[in-house]
Amino acid sequence: MSSTRNPGRVAGFLHLLLCLSGPIRLIYIPGKLFVHGNAAATAGNIAAHESLFRFGIVSDLFAGVIVIFVALAAPPQHAFRSSPGFLPSPSCRAFPRNDSRSGRTTPHSPGFWPIIVFLFNRIWEKKMKKAFKMPAKRVTITKPFRAVAYLAKVHSFESVNYLDMGALSRAKHAIVEIGTAETHAGSITVVAHIRDGAIVALAPKGCADCHERKGKKPGKALLKSASHAFARAGIGRLGGPKLPIPITPTTTVAALKIGSITITSIDVHWFDICIYYTTDDGSFCYWCLFGGSGCVDAISGA
Repeated sequence: MSSTRNPGRVAGFLHLLLCLSGPIRLIYIPGKLFVHGNAAATAGNIAAHESLFRFGIVSDLFAGVIVIFVALAAPPQHAFRSSPGFLPSPSCRAFPRNDSRSGRTTPHSPGFWPIIVFLFNRIWEKKMKKAFKMPAKRVTITKPFRAVAYLAKVHSFESVNYLDMGALSRAKHAIVEIGTAETHAGSITVVAHIRDGAIVALAPKGCADCHERKGKKPGKALLKSASHAFARAGIGRLGGPKLPIPITPTTTVAALKIGSITITSIDVHWFDICIYYTTDDGSFCYWCLFGGSGCVDAISGA
């Protein structure tokens, strides 16, 4: 008496589910998030599209579960064929075979190799994504565009210890490279702008892994709107320096050793990294790698 259960139909239905989810997880999500050869842009995309990134993880897990059920759907006697090698070779063909003993057409099982490959890919991707892990303490905005802010530690240059503080206190305008900060896009140089004997601004410079996109840059009005959105979202609770920092002949070099700075990542139609800081009058100021600089009142947004 023959069984009415058809493993081929079950396996075919499961393969159909893979085909439906495949274009999303293999084409759309990688195309939206990953930029080949540009780790900075990839990290920025992941930071700016967290929901899509998480959905990609879920879809990959879904595909892995489906692959397991595909392997289990075929009869055990067809799961593997013996081979002289160390590992059994999977019986995997694009077309069904004809079973001469029963006269029925029986599909070959893809075996457990897809499961092994899937698990290997997940382990490798997890190892690679550790380099792009964002700090847990961060602030995200979605309007007027999507951006994320987080705190980054500044590693001071040794040369800061040998600066002439007396000369800097008398300087009308000076630019001093004070250290480096590690960001999601790579290491940037932090530059202090000194005017009339005080540090009045902090700016990013020299990010080797950052590449400006050719898309249309946002205007000052859009960047100011984003700064106001960050202020309302509580970017101030992240910490960071408050400027200006006065410099006198008796000031120690510790004044130039900024502990941490607030980094913002913008990656929508363009890519940019900005340093945010607050001022004594309550304004939020920004200085971007590509998009210029400006300040906005935290209350009025002007």
